Amino acid sequence: MSLPLSVVILTKNEAEHIRDCIQSVAWAEEILVIDDDSTDDTVRIAKASGARVLRGTMENEGRHRNWAYAQAKHLWVLSLDADERVSPELAEEIQRSLISEPPWNGAVIPIRNYLGPHWLRCGGWYPAEKLRLFRRDRFRYEEALVHPRAFMPWPEGRLTGDILHFGYRDFEECFEKLNRHTSLEAQKWLKEGRKVSLLSALRRSLDRFLRAWIRKQGWREGFIGFVMAFYQGWYQWLSFLKHWELTQRQAVVAPPLAQTAPPGESSPAVAPVSVVILAKNEAAQLRDCIETVRWAEEILVVDDESTDDTAAIAASLGARVLCRRTDNEGRQRNWAYAQAQQPWVLSLDADERVTPGLRDEIITTVTTNPRWNGYEIPRKTFIGPWWVRHGGWYPSPQLKLFRQGRFRYEEAEVHPKAEVNEGWGSLREPLLHYSYRNLEDFFATVNRQTTLEAAKWFRQGRRMSLGHALWRTADRKIRAFVLKGGYRDGMLGAAVASFASFYQLASYAKYWEASHLKTDSADNAHG
Repeated sequence: MSLPLSVVILTKNEAEHIRDCIQSVAWAEEILVIDDDSTDDTVRIAKASGARVLRGTMENEGRHRNWAYAQAKHLWVLSLDADERVSPELAEEIQRSLISEPPWNGAVIPIRNYLGPHWLRCGGWYPAEKLRLFRRDRFRYEEALVHPRAFMPWPEGRLTGDILHFGYRDFEECFEKLNRHTSLEAQKWLKEGRKVSLLSALRRSLDRFLRAWIRKQGWREGFIGFVMAFYQGWYQWLSFLKHWELTQRQAVVAPPLAQTAPPGESSPAVAPVSVVILAKNEAAQLRDCIETVRWAEEILVVDDESTDDTAAIAASLGARVLCRRTDNEGRQRNWAYAQAQQPWVLSLDADERVTPGLRDEIITTVTTNPRWNGYEIPRKTFIGPWWVRHGGWYPSPQLKLFRQGRFRYEEAEVHPKAEVNEGWGSLREPLLHYSYRNLEDFFATVNRQTTLEAAKWFRQGRRMSLGHALWRTADRKIRAFVLKGGYRDGMLGAAVASFASFYQLASYAKYWEASHLKTDSADNAHG
């Protein structure tokens, strides 16, 4: 017999999880899925699994949850996320409790969190009790963007069965959620008008790390416990950096844009250069990039299976478009440059712009008996509206201009090294590099790149100890902030140095994961 209980599940693109979640509560009389504009098969799978589905866009987590619970048919509600499962022990306990009217208005339930196949037992991750079973007429959340507090009059009960939370497939997903949640946290602080000083942020970050690592015994989890304690500390620090970014943006003018020739002004002579642009889902950036290189004899866009209008925009602007899936960055670049039809190649990414000064210098260089087979070009890199002047980010010259057939990359998945026959020279004028829209975009890029870096280390059979990884983490921060003058960029320099150190730790964490967790999982599957 079904139980007069409404299970409310909030979803957004949860096709991977929703079926198992619903199956774990099939004994409930109502299963209500509130879907937040999913673009995958979440809704179809939920309906096929017997759930009632309603649509609602989440703009405020607390308000969204309150609305969702109000749609339930029954007085008693069990709140779940799609990546959670109700254990058999908890299912039996809930059914026993609700057969007769319980003496409480709601009950907290222990959450058993998993990172991949690993149950996080320490560091504050278990039991991590949350109020999930309640009478909907006596419960509400504060209307907060993220992590809203729950309000319910006493008495409050306590159940002993677990909700199983498969929140993180791996460290990459763990850091992805850290990035998303800290962006919402920063917006929440801004809306509340919260004032957070640098000293307070540093103190809170260190406190959260030490609390998880020592007081809550995260050290008992070994290296995983260390990374998850670091996660707790970095939640505070990254929230602070993003809050700083939001408060400063209104006072900062937009970054300079590379100019094209004004209407009526003749364009410079066409140069014997193939501009090769590698792109994937760059519809927002590609047009401006191409407009700054119309002086080149050929513009070649190599599209990596974009799902937006990248290829169509490139073709409409007169570029030659080739499509090829990237399986290795160095190999993809070498293939792309081999397709160029001019004697010189200028390699660009879609977020780069050639200034008029650099255009003139390139044309002069390639048309006046150049001495070298390749040339480095300095780059002005921007994070949002800010030019990062120090910390090793400028001039940071890169080999961008080279003779066809005299240049190649090593076949590495990330950050391949370049080789030019007979050496290279340097240009003076900088390239403008609009690499990151904001700190969230910056962190997402670092997360993706460290996954590739770790895979590279793993394939190479590289050996690295935790001590070495920690030393490199500290070294990168000191080098960027102190030795390379990042402090001169103020809080922006602190953010850049922090991300440089995070790159090292995240790379090692993912390398360790590939060496341990996935091996352990395979052993368990065959054991």
